[in-house]
Amino acid sequence: MDSNNSNTRGTYLKPKKMGRRTRQAIPKSKQKNGGVRKLKANLEAMLEREQKALNELVRLRDIRIAYVRGMKLKADPILVAADFDEQVGLLHDTNPKEFPEWDELTDAAKARIGFLLSLAFDGYSFTANVSKKLEDSWVKKGLNPRDRAIDKINKELRKVGLGNAPFFFAIEGKGRGGRSKKRLHLHGYCLVDTPLEATKFKLALERALYRELNPPRGEGAPVKMVRSYQLNNEPKNATYWVGYSTKNAMLPGPRIEESPLYLNTPLTQCAHIFWDIVREVD
Repeated sequence: MDSNNSNTRGTYLKPKKMGRRTRQAIPKSKQKNGGVRKLKANLEAMLEREQKALNELVRLRDIRIAYVRGMKLKADPILVAADFDEQVGLLHDTNPKEFPEWDELTDAAKARIGFLLSLAFDGYSFTANVSKKLEDSWVKKGLNPRDRAIDKINKELRKVGLGNAPFFFAIEGKGRGGRSKKRLHLHGYCLVDTPLEATKFKLALERALYRELNPPRGEGAPVKMVRSYQLNNEPKNATYWVGYSTKNAMLPGPRIEESPLYLNTPLTQCAHIFWDIVREVD
C-alpha cells in the first residue's frame, strides 16, 4: 500500500527526500512569529519617525544655545527649546506645528521628551536590578512584574517624601537580541532637584526591589544612579539613554506581557507642558 494513500492528513516527504522548506511552502497557520516581526517593523518605523523629529528639536536647541551664549546671555533650559526669538529663527526653517501632537506620540517618544528635561535640569538616570528571590515570589503568586515594581517603588517614594517626583522606567528581562533571558531590571530617570533627593530616590529603589535582601557576591550595587548628562551621547543622539532603555523592552516577551514602559503622572504632565511650549500651543 502506498504510504501517502494511507495518510489521511495529506502527503508527506520520505526521509531521503526531506529538504529545507521555503516560507511559501509552510501553511500560514504554522508561520510562527510572523505577527511579532510585523509588529517589530511597524514599531521601529514609528520610533524612527519620532526620533527624527526629536533630533531636529535638539539641533535647533543647540543653535539657540550657541546664539544666546554668543550674546553673553544665560541660556534658559526651557526657552532654548522654544521658538522665542525671530533672529534665532532665521537660522532654521522648522515650523513648530510640524512636530507631532502630544496625543500622536508613543510612550517611548514622551519618555524621550521627559529626558530632555532631565538633561536641562540636571536630573538623574538609574539602572535597578530586581532581586531574583523577589521576582520568583512574584512569579509564584502570579503577579505582574511591571505592576508590582510600580506599586512598590511608589510606596517607597512616598515614605521618603518623593511621592510626586517625576520619573520614568522601562522594565525588561531579555538580552540585547530580545531572546536571551537576563535578570529582571529597570532602566530609567527621575527629575529631582538636589543630590540629597537623588540619594533618597536611590534608597527607595533599593528598598522596593532589594529590601532585606543582599545582592549576590560579584554583582555590585543593586541600583546605580548618575547624572543624566553623563548618559548624553551628543551629537549622535541627545536622548540616547531612553533609546538604550527601550532597546528591546518594547517587544513582546514571556516575562513582560504588557507595555514595559512607565511614565508616572508628574513626569507625563511636565513633558506635556514642555511639548506644548515647543509646539507653541496656547
